[in-house]
Amino acid sequence: MKQYTNESQTAKLIELGFEKPTMKNIPTPEGEVNEEWYSIGELMEMLPECTIVSVKTWHIVQYDKEHYYGRNELIDALYFLIVELKENKII
Repeated sequence: MKQYTNESQTAKLIELGFEKPTMKNIPTPEGEVNEEWYSIGELMEMLPECTIVSVKTWHIVQYDKEHYYGRNELIDALYFLIVELKENKII
């Protein structure tokens, strides 16, 4: 399960005005790397009123009846919903 945003997702969220993510020690096969990526928890804090439904390997994040996203990775569903809501000035 993917736990952090990737480089382009992180850059997009910063471009939209969100604070930079906290520095994390990310374990890799080569050793730990310090990176600034958003975690699932950080994205969930951006959407305090969302509902998350997970069925096997599919995750749906819903903000209201009109705004929701489903993806295989929870962090991707959170990311796409946050971007849509922010670009439409809903959050």
